[in-house]
Amino acid sequence: MTSGDGDRVAFYLAHEFHRAILEPVYEELRQQFSALITDDADRIIAYRPRVLVLSCAHGSMFRRRLPQTAIVWTRHGFANKQWIRRSIEGCDFACLSSEWVRSDFERRGLRPRLGTWITGFVPMDSVLHDQIPRRSTFPTMLFAPTWNPRLSAAPIIGEDSFEQICSEFPNLRVLIKPHPETPDCNPEWMEAWRRIAKRHPMVHLIEDVQANIYDLIGEVDVLLSDVSSVIFYFLAVDRPIILVDSPEDRRDPNAIDPEAPEWVWRDVGLRIDSPAKLCSALKRCLTHPQEKADIRAEYRRRVFGEGLNNRASTLIAQNIRMLLRPSSEEQALAELTWNAIRTFGAYEQRTYRKAYNTFVESLRLRLFRSVDRYPPLKRRLRMMIHRVERK
Repeated sequence: MTSGDGDRVAFYLAHEFHRAILEPVYEELRQQFSALITDDADRIIAYRPRVLVLSCAHGSMFRRRLPQTAIVWTRHGFANKQWIRRSIEGCDFACLSSEWVRSDFERRGLRPRLGTWITGFVPMDSVLHDQIPRRSTFPTMLFAPTWNPRLSAAPIIGEDSFEQICSEFPNLRVLIKPHPETPDCNPEWMEAWRRIAKRHPMVHLIEDVQANIYDLIGEVDVLLSDVSSVIFYFLAVDRPIILVDSPEDRRDPNAIDPEAPEWVWRDVGLRIDSPAKLCSALKRCLTHPQEKADIRAEYRRRVFGEGLNNRASTLIAQNIRMLLRPSSEEQALAELTWNAIRTFGAYEQRTYRKAYNTFVESLRLRLFRSVDRYPPLKRRLRMMIHRVERK
């Protein structure tokens, strides 16, 4: 592929908190290629990028409109919650954090169309570079619950729990980082946390829910969470974790993959199932931070590989450069990749057209079978057929 206008790279911000994942890669590439970062899907389609980078499960959404585009998925969290398969199947290349993750995905039949890149996880680059200064001399606990009330620690760890923590640990700094979806889905949680923060100066609610949670990891001594992805990236700093088990955590099959790490790696932390157990667990973590260190080390190896890579954004950018401006040694692989993408694209376009034709034919049959005394129905069906055929 030659350089020029065709060297377009787009980054799709399905959510604002994906910016911490996508923007560093965008910054690596924007001086060499025409690059666009936006939350507007229509704008991306009009831009017609050669490569589209996203962190969500929306790859399939772009397939029909961008059949010749290489789709790269970076993932936005390590927890599964039943969206991993859609994400993998909707992309050409998946950026994974370790060889163990790749092997585990292959074991479970989770494969992108063309391949995987072992890159690390972009938001952890600054943490692993140790570039984030500690902002307090007090021991710090981070409360980072997910947004789903049937999985979240938030309904269990309520205001009374924070009152007890502040009473028993007066020198403990508590950070509350809501999930970005929480204000819309559970505004009552935000109100409760505001009341707690107002009463206790050592409790800090992070009102900017889109803020990069990974920037907080370096200054935290204990993590309190549930099934959130932050559990797994917190392993990088080898500090204790408390996990809240919701009594309803097995009742929502749409959000649970029983093989996923958030369910099978629960021994990574101290598990509690009621607020009465929180303070004793917190005391154990502060007094004996090396408890469960061996287990954390094994899971850290699975998540990050043998060495903690702090070059994820650079490695993703290098792979994209190989696709767009390959060296002489990379030319054959790049040509093979683009030929595969063109072939897949042509096949999928035929599949979409076949599906459209089937739909149109079903409308025709309904129209032909309708009786004369329903002329409004006939008119509506004719209009529907006309609109579909125009596509």
